[in-house]
Amino acid sequence: MKEEMKIIKNDKRSRVFYNTKSKEYIKYFYPKFSKRLKYFLGLGKYPGHNFKYISEILNSIGIKTVEIISFEKYKVVTEELEGISLKEALEKSNKEKSKIYLEKYIGVINKLIKNEIYFADYNSDNFYIFEDEIYALDLEDYRKDCLFCFRKKNMLDKMEEKIKSIPKKCLKVLNIGYNEIYEKIRY
Repeated sequence: MKEEMKIIKNDKRSRVFYNTKSKEYIKYFYPKFSKRLKYFLGLGKYPGHNFKYISEILNSIGIKTVEIISFEKYKVVTEELEGISLKEALEKSNKEKSKIYLEKYIGVINKLIKNEIYFADYNSDNFYIFEDEIYALDLEDYRKDCLFCFRKKNMLDKMEEKIKSIPKKCLKVLNIGYNEIYEKIRY
């Protein structure tokens, strides 16, 4: 039987394919030359290796991630995670559920900060809701290293912008603003 591969994402730095037969996602990484050199010299983890490393750390602190089937330097294969993006869940859910999902999102970010894990893309599309649980996606850019204290301010600045991916209409229903979310995370 022929495998059915669908292109999900195709940009300069990564490509994501979905295998409809095996229900797997295959992500290939194409970092710029300077990053490839950094990985080769051992000054950072290859994106596929980092994906696996961070997944294990996140799972150990209670943050759910996609199930990894295999990984290589520049490739990771994961099981399909049924569910919907946090953004979509917030848009479709009633007030009570939306409030729960938003609190889980804030809880995940607070755990990342508390455990000194750097991540800059808190976009609500990078988190998934499945069976009322929140899952972190796109783990290749997370970092757990001794530079966290230097990166924390940068991370908080980027986070302030990315949390604006949460639908405004959802926040209006919950009677909460972006600044209130940011303050719950920041402190």
